[in-house]
Amino acid sequence: HQDGRWIMRFVRVLARKIELLSPAVNDGGRQPANCEYPWLAGNGMVRAPCEHDFGINLIDEKAGRLLLKVLYIAANDLITP
Repeated sequence: HQDGRWIMRFVRVLARKIELLSPAVNDGGRQPANCEYPWLAGNGMVRAPCEHDFGINLIDEKAGRLLLKVLYIAANDLITP
């Protein structure tokens, strides 16, 4: 895992999950959840975006924590004179 390939695999998975948040991308009907509108879940219940984790867990995965650190540093660089 020292060669960085593990983080690229994670970034690709994360990028796809983010792409699937768009209402226009439903993965051929297999991904009805989106971050803008409620949707009908498989059990017939209406799900709201604020109640759904979208399968993204940045805190519990090593690559997710690293990504958060990189974003924090980049944001800080933007606001620091």
